[in-house]
Amino acid sequence: MRTAKRSHLFLVSIGIGSIGIAVGVWSLYSVFVLGTFSSVTGPSNVQPNDGRTCAPSSGADCSFADLAYADLRGVDLSGADLTGANLRRANLQFADLENASLRNAILAGANFQNANLLGADLSGTDLSKAFFCNTVMPGGWISDADCSG
Repeated sequence: MRTAKRSHLFLVSIGIGSIGIAVGVWSLYSVFVLGTFSSVTGPSNVQPNDGRTCAPSSGADCSFADLAYADLRGVDLSGADLTGANLRRANLQFADLENASLRNAILAGANFQNANLLGADLSGTDLSKAFFCNTVMPGGWISDADCSG
């Protein structure tokens, strides 16, 4: 088991024959693979069953929302209430779900590659066929269950 540690990676490259300096700073979990990340905000407005609306974001109340097949790559959902939400086959790659409530949520087939679930409540969830690779699990360990192949 690996534990997650936050680290900062500084990249500096100088182009030969030109004066081009590119500096990139990323705050990543040290187990993540360096790659290209795009800013994705996810669905801007979701209507849960009781008629209210929610925008999937940090601390949002999206309990019982239908987010099936939603593209939530890289979205900060830390501390969000997703109790009973339908996240079937949602793309949660690189999403931050730290301390989120996912009690009784439908997570079947969801992609949690490189996601952070540290401290998240997954009690009563349906995780059948969910994808875990370099995923920080609620207890702080890293799941590489689906990384092969």
